[in-house]
Amino acid sequence: MSNSVKIVAEVAQGYEGKPVLGDLMIKGAALAGADAIKFQMVYADDVAVPGYQYYEWYKQLYLPDESWLAWKDQAHKHRMEFYTDISGPRALEQALRVKPDGAKVHSTNFYNHALVEQILTHFSKVFVSTGGIHPEELQGFIQRHGLIPEKNQVTFLYGFQAEPTPVEKNALARLPEFFEAVKGFEVGFMDHTDGAGPDAIHVSLMAQALGVRVFEKHITLDRELEIEDYASALAPAAFTEYVSTLRRLQMALGDSKLVLNDAELGYRRKMLKKILTLKELPQGYEIKAEDLVQKRVDVEGDAFCYDPDALIGKRVLKTLPEGHPLSLTDVQGESS
Repeated sequence: MSNSVKIVAEVAQGYEGKPVLGDLMIKGAALAGADAIKFQMVYADDVAVPGYQYYEWYKQLYLPDESWLAWKDQAHKHRMEFYTDISGPRALEQALRVKPDGAKVHSTNFYNHALVEQILTHFSKVFVSTGGIHPEELQGFIQRHGLIPEKNQVTFLYGFQAEPTPVEKNALARLPEFFEAVKGFEVGFMDHTDGAGPDAIHVSLMAQALGVRVFEKHITLDRELEIEDYASALAPAAFTEYVSTLRRLQMALGDSKLVLNDAELGYRRKMLKKILTLKELPQGYEIKAEDLVQKRVDVEGDAFCYDPDALIGKRVLKTLPEGHPLSLTDVQGESS
């Protein structure tokens, strides 16, 4: 498993239909060190019927292609990838013109099969939100759309937005089972923990320890402004700390293979007692338990034997002095 962390700064609807807010969000995300930035590309009729409580709000989010293209260019200048949520058919048409680096299927569109197929056809990187989706539905989604892990196209995102999501509702203990449900696919975590709470970073760190390497966290300009989608968002300074902490502590994960690293091997050489001869042992002598003692001794090397059972009953190849640290190269096979 790779330990490389990818952090997506989620603007969502925080731009409020104003290009200048998007500009500032991109600058803030870039200064914080995010790898990518994502906006929700929303059209009212893609999402809801007239009269729905947020229908008129969605209309305020409409922007021309020029604004989206300018944001994409700005993100690229800051060496960030540029992603968009796609709310429905009209947003898809615009996204195909803007050509973001990747697209997200919000769980609201999990069963919009035609839209999902179009997104999978046109984008090489697709994030799939799984908030509110049953585990068995994930397998159905994978099978219906013929998804294969080897293509490295789809990342399944765990988590949901409760504006903000209480720490205890993240249910990170489910992550091992979630990994199994989407086995082979990349897994991300949508961290919607309260941006003003004491655990704004810690929940992502816990997810990181459980194997997550892709993180989506909301960004805002200033929490005091209460810009849309600010509840779980971090202002640029706090977002910088979020990014630097995840990257710094990824080193603590090390390699997933259960093999001693250099530091551990050094500890082994220093701390494990070596097996010494209690007396001189002549050539051909059959080693007995009472001939050996275990002590620490300042000698270098990796060939020493630490388990007396591996030596008892074997014969020495040449005369060994008292206090000699034994290795398997000092003995031959089992005695008859």
